[in-house]
Amino acid sequence: MNSDRNPAIREAFHREINAFRMHLEDLSYFRQLQTVETWVRHILKVPDKRLPVAQTYYAKFRSRLWRFAIDEDYLKQAIDSVLPPRGESIDYTKESCTLLLLMLEFRAVYNTLPVELRSRTERNSITAAKLFLEKLEERKEEHFQERMGCVVVVTLVILYAIGKYCDLL
Repeated sequence: MNSDRNPAIREAFHREINAFRMHLEDLSYFRQLQTVETWVRHILKVPDKRLPVAQTYYAKFRSRLWRFAIDEDYLKQAIDSVLPPRGESIDYTKESCTLLLLMLEFRAVYNTLPVELRSRTERNSITAAKLFLEKLEERKEEHFQERMGCVVVVTLVILYAIGKYCDLL
């Protein structure tokens, strides 16, 4: 049965994702950084029975295997590839779902490792989540600065036009 055509599966998936995603749209950047480690640990360790639909469908779409030795440059490249393009406005609900899917990727690796090797994946997961939030904040600031630049230009054009109009009077 195709999940795209089955509203019950789609609704169950939406409820699960919504319950487990970090609600970025409701948190300041400072608060996001305060809560991210606890949230990542929760996602890595929540029992599978709490994520049945998401785990089932996510596993089907997992197309890339992560290296065990993930370095920060690799994480930055991976995160840059999933963030919205520069200059585009940010939909925090969508980005929080993207972050959750990224953590589910780490969770898949985490669950396959022996207990003694899981701490490294946990650290990598936390680093990735923090990098994601940092990059998202950078994109937000860039978008804001671009918009403010446009506002300044429009304001100057309007003031110039008003000045020219006043000169004609």
